[in-house]
Amino acid sequence: MRHAVKDMFLGTLLVAACTIRFPDGDTDAPPDETGAPATTGATTTTGDAPTTGVPTTGTSTTDTSTTGVDETTAGASCGDGVVDVDEFCDDGNTADGDGCNADCRPSAELLWEFRSEIFITDHFRDVAVAPDGTIVAGGLWLGEGAWLTRFTAEGEGMWSKTFQKSQFDTIQGVAVGEATIDVVGATLGPDQRDAWIAHLDGDGEILWEETVSSGLGDDFAKKVARTPEGDLVLSGVRSVEGGLAELWVRRYAPDGAVQWTHARPMDSEPLYELGPALVVAADQVVVGFRTPPPAPSGELLFALQPDTGAELWSQAVPMSVDVVRGLARASDGDILTASFETLVRRLSSAGESEWSRTQCMAEGRSSDVAVDAQGDVIVVGSSFGNAQICKFTAAGELRWERLVAGGGSGGFGLAVALTADDRIVVAGETGNGDTPDAWLAMFSP
Repeated sequence: MRHAVKDMFLGTLLVAACTIRFPDGDTDAPPDETGAPATTGATTTTGDAPTTGVPTTGTSTTDTSTTGVDETTAGASCGDGVVDVDEFCDDGNTADGDGCNADCRPSAELLWEFRSEIFITDHFRDVAVAPDGTIVAGGLWLGEGAWLTRFTAEGEGMWSKTFQKSQFDTIQGVAVGEATIDVVGATLGPDQRDAWIAHLDGDGEILWEETVSSGLGDDFAKKVARTPEGDLVLSGVRSVEGGLAELWVRRYAPDGAVQWTHARPMDSEPLYELGPALVVAADQVVVGFRTPPPAPSGELLFALQPDTGAELWSQAVPMSVDVVRGLARASDGDILTASFETLVRRLSSAGESEWSRTQCMAEGRSSDVAVDAQGDVIVVGSSFGNAQICKFTAAGELRWERLVAGGGSGGFGLAVALTADDRIVVAGETGNGDTPDAWLAMFSP
């Protein structure tokens, strides 16, 4: 049955007596003077808040700490180690992400952000960057259902839609292609939650959708990714007999035809919103979660053959008592994981651990991970009620950390995506008194 779709366009989004707006371009935020660029190879902490001002309701905030500098072209003297009048830093090289970037602007600089501020529970759970540079974020708008939004690369709202079968529907995973969007999540069914999968056009209109129900309890889809051929692969959890659950991975053709399904027993009950992480490449589909009971459970990784779903390898990470939340692949085939206790771990393409880090400068937990064009590793999560973003080298050396103040009910970086020029897009939630607000932000490399 087709879900109710509610369109909410740029001007106003109405819910009860609340009116919110999309980001409508740059605002006059005060400069961010909380951090300073680092010297070559050093680690920088750029402050505990993205700006020193408070954004207006539902609008984007632009970090104006570098106002007046050409944002696209570095000066002729950039990289000579001398901070000239048209530069905000100069560390003597042309590397990005090391505290001072190749354009002589600071690393981890907030470029813009969106905070919904609608005073009801809402959040983003995943984000993806389209080939044209636009950004799609999905999550929950309590009372309105599953929520999907599209922004320009500059943070301006393009459209916003809710897909409601129940007010508790949510989007957990987002993937974007040239002209279509795939979303997965959960909807409230007759026997608790059911998995929901939808294939949309670029404007968020449903082309096809499917609800998957075991009839035995909670079922949900957690992550979705595109294959090089344009098929979609999802990972999730579904209930089985005896009150237990299994991990399940499924590949769909673009028209919605199921190509294969792979299931793996969890030997435990379903854990809503704690589903398997996923990364898809031409040679393998890698899934990460946790080993089944008895305790102690730890990080579990397994890889599937993309064409058939047959298992290629399985690896329980030794000495780990963790849950994999996010996965990424490096250009050499190595696998990066983000976990609750292990902030980031690097493994070979066969799942053998190479190095791990348990914290940045501040202790925290991670939710997602990405790898940029130069091989640096970006991890997002939370630390003491603040959203946390950390960047490491390919060898695991910390480049910088950024904390974003979480507000009254805390802040969480829950998903990360990278633009073509390695700008960092983070989605999640931030506190707004006693309720969380959807939060989306872009940072320099």
